Amino acid sequence: MPENQIASAAKMPLGHVNVIPAPSNPDRKEKRENSSSSRYQIKGQWIGKEDRRLIILVHQFGLRKWVVIAEEMVGRVGKQCCERWNNHLCSHIKKDILTDDEERRLIQAHERLGN
Repeated sequence: MPENQIASAAKMPLGHVNVIPAPSNPDRKEKRENSSSSRYQIKGQWIGKEDRRLIILVHQFGLRKWVVIAEEMVGRVGKQCCERWNNHLCSHIKKDILTDDEERRLIQAHERLGN
């Protein structure tokens, strides 16, 4: 990245959304011309409206249709949607502090199996 772009990026306020053109690949014929991801891609923080939309789409299409889901999201690609779901929105992922019993079992498993 050139120095002038680094300097301007450093001055951006926290939470600024950086929109960049999506890379084009003329050999990929399966990409739909009118899909939102073919026009531009959002780099940056997700907003609540996007999270709510993603939750609705995951319930509608399931956990394996990330490209289809991304086509319904403005400016997001399948990998972004998948990572957002798995790392932040999935209700089955426990993010609490480990209990003493869980920590003990983890240490025992590590002693048995290693890394």
